[in-house]
Amino acid sequence: MRPRSGLDRGDGRRQGTGDRVSADLLQRTGTRDSTVLHRLLPEEKRRGHKELTIPPRAGPARARLPSTQGLTRRFGDFTAVDHVTLSIERGEIFGFLGSNGCGKSTTMKMLTGLLPPTEGTATLFGSSVEAAASRSARTSAT
Repeated sequence: MRPRSGLDRGDGRRQGTGDRVSADLLQRTGTRDSTVLHRLLPEEKRRGHKELTIPPRAGPARARLPSTQGLTRRFGDFTAVDHVTLSIERGEIFGFLGSNGCGKSTTMKMLTGLLPPTEGTATLFGSSVEAAASRSARTSAT
């Protein structure tokens, strides 16, 4: 018999995790939210646990480091990135997760000015990424 991990259903299949925790896990652990994963740990690993509370950031509006509005990139009939709108503030940690071919690298290339968008806008520190890329290209050409 193989050892059961906290997310092992006991029938050889793994219990999925993600934005929505399954009703089965919530019922088994008597929780109503993502603390379910903590409850699945063995008691000795849970001992001494203190809940981390991250207060909301206060203060004036922060600079939007990268920001996009309707960012889209098409290659012929293929749409690689479809109307992405995002805004990341100073101090935020942000990551792109997704399967191969879902547009992560294409989005980053547009955010860095290596690839122009078909539609939409991208700004970095309030300046248009396309304009910054054009200035950089002119400067490196001289």
